[in-house]
Amino acid sequence: MADNASYDVFLSHNSRDKALVKELKTWLNGLGLRSWLDEDELQPGLRWQKLLDKAIKCSKSVAVLIGPSGTGPWEIEELENALIYAVKDDRPVIPVFLPGAPENIDLPPFLSNRGTVDLRPAFAEENIDRLRWGITGERYHIREGAATRNSSEPVRAISEKELSAAEHVLEALLKQGQQARDEDRSQYVDRVGFTVLIKQLINASPRMQMEMLAAIRRIYPSRTIWARGKLAYILGRFTDSAVRKEAVDVLKSYLAEHTHALQNLQSVNAVDNGSLRDELFLERTIYISLAYLGDDYASMAYVQKLISDPIVDELNRGFHLDYYGDSIVPDLTSNPGTNTFTTLILRLRTDLTNQSARPMTEIELQTLMSLAVPRHLAGSLSDLIRNSIVDLVNDFRLSRIIKLLPPFASFIDASTSILQRAKASPGSVVSDFYQLKVTRRQGWLQRGIYEPESVADHTWGAMILAQIFLPENAGTEELSDPSYSKHRVVEMLLIHDLSEAFTGDKPLSDKSEADLFQERQVMRRISGFGGLSIFTGMANFWSLNEEFVAQKSVNARLAMDFDTLDGYFQLQRYSSEGQNITDGKEFAESLIARLKTDFCLTLFGRLAQSDAPLLKWFAQSK
Repeated sequence: MADNASYDVFLSHNSRDKALVKELKTWLNGLGLRSWLDEDELQPGLRWQKLLDKAIKCSKSVAVLIGPSGTGPWEIEELENALIYAVKDDRPVIPVFLPGAPENIDLPPFLSNRGTVDLRPAFAEENIDRLRWGITGERYHIREGAATRNSSEPVRAISEKELSAAEHVLEALLKQGQQARDEDRSQYVDRVGFTVLIKQLINASPRMQMEMLAAIRRIYPSRTIWARGKLAYILGRFTDSAVRKEAVDVLKSYLAEHTHALQNLQSVNAVDNGSLRDELFLERTIYISLAYLGDDYASMAYVQKLISDPIVDELNRGFHLDYYGDSIVPDLTSNPGTNTFTTLILRLRTDLTNQSARPMTEIELQTLMSLAVPRHLAGSLSDLIRNSIVDLVNDFRLSRIIKLLPPFASFIDASTSILQRAKASPGSVVSDFYQLKVTRRQGWLQRGIYEPESVADHTWGAMILAQIFLPENAGTEELSDPSYSKHRVVEMLLIHDLSEAFTGDKPLSDKSEADLFQERQVMRRISGFGGLSIFTGMANFWSLNEEFVAQKSVNARLAMDFDTLDGYFQLQRYSSEGQNITDGKEFAESLIARLKTDFCLTLFGRLAQSDAPLLKWFAQSK
């Protein structure tokens, strides 16, 4: 295929329907339209995947041809690429039913809201005219009796099975005593179409909505967790303003009850028996229903839970993959998630085009990143999707239709920094922190110390002192504060200089306000990685750093004192090694003066001595 080739339409098809596709191409050629068909364009001996991607780029539209054989494996790959370009360039992607295609076709979610062309009767001129309209954007005369449905109208057919299932679920939920999970017939039908039907039935009239709300309030307390989730879903889909307002109050009361139940389950570690997961699914439904009813706080509150709780995040990812037909839970990085990625990218790109956020915009943006980053780290995310997501995030930053406030902004920044790399691994993220091992402490260099300790050396020294000398629990005369936590003190020391892996080291006395601000910004960025499932151990880095900087808690003051004690004992070591420190006495006195806690003042009195190192006897005994 020539580099400058340009096609009117790319014909995506199942190779088993090749004869029908070639006949269609003949019709299109007769209309002066240039069609890309694989057997006419692909040079033997070359890799097809890259050539297919290039062909889609060079085509003004994509026709997804569905014939008697359905969609083939290569067609799925083509669909993924086509939908990405369609979103970026507003390129038409046209589902086309060929002669012999089944009557009831469940289109993938990302195609179900696009106008179709039905050629099942025959390759007749009036039917081909509609396809030409979709390809060129120019409407031709459609003869009397031909299909005239608006091309932007959703075309998914509603089957009797789906309608029956939707009605059954509503009836079962509202009928006293009907609580069996196995009677949910919705599991046998398309999830997206089923959702649409439920909404239509709920909102048949204001009176129907009011009756539905009253019934839900009556029966909710007696229902199972599963049934409560369905009822909470319904509460978020009302359209009448008065009913919506009342539904918000009802959902908030349910959320308060649920939060109490969730705390009790977490205290007994109920993950294994499924009770906790059921409660978390209910929680997700309540938050999202509140968001659909216009509660902005609910949307951001759930995003915060997603980036701070790996179990909640996993459930949300699995829900999306299941809902869009990619898999059932749990989320596996080997699953390409084609339907989910293309649908989320399409929705978010539409938000940018409309310059307006939806109730689900922030949640879907978080979900997109949470799905993409682990796949990129595992090497299973296509470059096309990866680059599309990076472009999408950059456009969101420019558009400002949503407020990327911390810590959500930190999560987005951290995720984007990974996706911007053509190749990435968990090790490539963590390796940046190893810069601390070779970053020399500038205060010692300024005092003329030869090959002074690194920042990592200092961090270890402060941590080992705290680990050795701090008691496990409060209760001593010097340490009676009930909020004391040895574990938290050691954690603070672990991360207190982590930002210097990126900013470099400066003595505290030399740091300007700008330096301190930069360190906080770096820590905010680092903490954003904690919102990703593989880096959950970093989720509390920001709160630890903020507590340490504020110096208001007993744990923060203890951490600062052990940071200071390490400096004192390092000074003693350099002195014992014969290194000349001209201001050694003054520096030692300034360090001692910084100690704030009674515990560390007492400890210093016990440990301080002039003949350091304490293990000098070991060297003499060798």
